[in-house]
Amino acid sequence: MLLAVVGLGLLAAQVRNLTLGMRLLEAHYAGLSNASIPQSPAVPSETMKMMSDQSLRSRVTALAHSMCDFEHKFHSDELARTANRPPVLGTQREMERQWQAGADLWRRQYGDYENEFRKQFLADALAYKEELLRRLKTVPPDQERQLPALQGNLTGLSPICDLGVYLESLAIQLAP
Repeated sequence: MLLAVVGLGLLAAQVRNLTLGMRLLEAHYAGLSNASIPQSPAVPSETMKMMSDQSLRSRVTALAHSMCDFEHKFHSDELARTANRPPVLGTQREMERQWQAGADLWRRQYGDYENEFRKQFLADALAYKEELLRRLKTVPPDQERQLPALQGNLTGLSPICDLGVYLESLAIQLAP
């Protein structure tokens, strides 16, 4: 019985810390502005307009694959860090301290990952998306509203790869 009470107390402390961590993350994300999103893509829109459909498709495919590779590398590195992390041991206070230190490290790493995505890929993805939709003479499909990465927000299981797949599907429609 005493063990169950101690276990519930431990669980309550972890939930409290998790809730605090989520509030800190929400505050962090609310503080981010579109100022960190680059304003000019690697390929100027004038150059993009002169590309053949096949050339545009090739560039979009290369971008999509690079985006997926970037996301996979982050997840692989995170898995390796998790697997190599020592177990949380000690008193309740020591365990909370270790958990908080791990949560802080993860927040910093994820923030760096999100900013790196914005710097490396977001401007190009947005520019290619606009050009593909212009050439297809269509409006964005409903599917696009479910891609938070288009706004620079990385939520979900694979938001960057999902965006890459979406762009590549538009490119395939343009140049089968």
